[in-house]
Amino acid sequence: MTTVGALAQPSPSLPGEQYVDTEYVYTDSSGKRLVIQNSLPKGGLTHTDPMGKAHVYAVFWTRVLNETDQPCTLTIEFPAKASALPSSPGVYYRVVLPSVAMNPENASLYNYGLANLKLILDSGVLQPASLMRTRDPGASGAFYVVVLANKGVTGTSRTGFRVNGQQLVYRINGHETTCGAVSLKQLELRK
Repeated sequence: MTTVGALAQPSPSLPGEQYVDTEYVYTDSSGKRLVIQNSLPKGGLTHTDPMGKAHVYAVFWTRVLNETDQPCTLTIEFPAKASALPSSPGVYYRVVLPSVAMNPENASLYNYGLANLKLILDSGVLQPASLMRTRDPGASGAFYVVVLANKGVTGTSRTGFRVNGQQLVYRINGHETTCGAVSLKQLELRK
């Protein structure tokens, strides 16, 4: 059973920690931890796709730290079709998941160091987004998430992944959507 809503305080020992917006700490039945950290946004600039349509984008990253005794696989899928953002009427967004891993040492760089962004966005703007990442016991790693929208939202965008049972849920400014699965069972959100 997963409890939803509590956030743990980030531990200041990892590179890029100052850019963490939310951190969710889950424990398995033996008390071992799975930690999911979601970053603050960078970017907010415009991108014009190959068809001449303008978008606003923001770059985020998510880091997964697996301290359990089992490998943890995240399977993520977003549709190609734009989704409405209820908190911002008239705003429609898509998610692009670059295949390149994010190096937390690059957290202070422009767009968190994501290179070839124009090429990534041009090739991913009309495609479904999918990503599978496995973290072995004791391992951690981060991946990029780029949110494209037809126009900007009022205020700052906040996004992030969390676990609900074995489902992976993605939040954009309070709007949540189920977008995948996590292989570990019986995770409970630590309060």
